[in-house]
Amino acid sequence: MDPRLFSFNSRQGACPHCQGIGSFSDFLPELVIPDPRRSLQEGALAPFEHPALRRQRRKVLREIAERLGIPLDRPIVELGKGVLRKVLYGGDGFRGVIPTLRELSYWLEEDLGDLLLEYMGDRPCLRCGGKRLREEALAVKVKGWGIGELVALSVEEAEKVISSWSFSAEEWTIAEGIISELLSRLRFLKEVGLGYLSLDRRGDTLSGGEAQRIRLAAQLGSNLTGVCYILDEPTIGLHPRDNRLLLESLRRLKERGNTILVVEHDEETIRRADHIVDLGPGAGPQGGRVVAQGTLEDLRRTPQAITGAYRDGRGRREITSKLRPAKGWLTVIGARKFNLKGIDVRIPLGGHNLCDRGLRLGQVHHGEGGPLPGPEGPPLPR
Repeated sequence: MDPRLFSFNSRQGACPHCQGIGSFSDFLPELVIPDPRRSLQEGALAPFEHPALRRQRRKVLREIAERLGIPLDRPIVELGKGVLRKVLYGGDGFRGVIPTLRELSYWLEEDLGDLLLEYMGDRPCLRCGGKRLREEALAVKVKGWGIGELVALSVEEAEKVISSWSFSAEEWTIAEGIISELLSRLRFLKEVGLGYLSLDRRGDTLSGGEAQRIRLAAQLGSNLTGVCYILDEPTIGLHPRDNRLLLESLRRLKERGNTILVVEHDEETIRRADHIVDLGPGAGPQGGRVVAQGTLEDLRRTPQAITGAYRDGRGRREITSKLRPAKGWLTVIGARKFNLKGIDVRIPLGGHNLCDRGLRLGQVHHGEGGPLPGPEGPPLPR
């Protein structure tokens, strides 16, 4: 076995079926047939409802009726899974809707091909199950864990699993350096507030703040000095309780002899800065010049410095009834994706100041556990 066997970026390790990508872009049944209560005649096959595909629509419906013997006036939901699979993927001499769409997307002119993109999405590779590695790599186990199962864990979970492993004296001779390196990298990720991330998360699903903090965690382990680090709002997406972990990591980088330049609006970050540059006096065309610089106390003594006024309470404004009332509400129920674990959220529509009135912490709650507590005090009103 070679280390490259366990990297999907190398030919030795990448799944030969998906080339290490882990997924394919394909037409998804739930997008092709968004409303199974409709019949084929009523437009259940959404892509074929476009005027440019009317001729293909008539051909597909005729073949479904003749070759599969399916009534076109019955709702899709009543046809059964076996029949629906034949409609989508073919059978009994019928090619299938999805293979037909694949061919159309290849041959159609660019603008029409782009039209079909809205019915496509990522589908896990059937060979590697989305793990991106070849079968030989996935078959290797350490203490009962394969690399595919291990990277599916969050940073915190992976640290607990690896810390629980015990080795014989002979095994430890081989494992010591590897285990210590794994644990140190996982701890650096925790220190910058990323303990909740799963190790197999794709880079294009990360927020800007998360991507910055991953790079920051790598720098914490590099022991470089004399480097200038420039961070653009690294607290984005970070829970306030984890701010101190991030700021402590930045302090450690500074103490090694590095310079940290942070563009930030977070109060705690501003308070911890050695030198503050306040740009303004307003936003957009009203800004762009240095209003004040120095310590927080220097900003407080400068009348034009809005940041200093807000820091000591002179500039605070209460939310008043002048804000436009919501014209309606967008409700998301049971959201589950990445860091979201079955939450409900209500977002006001057509109102003013969405940040203050919509996604306040008290309005986001677990589907079964009631409202989450605010950062301080009782829950905010829903």
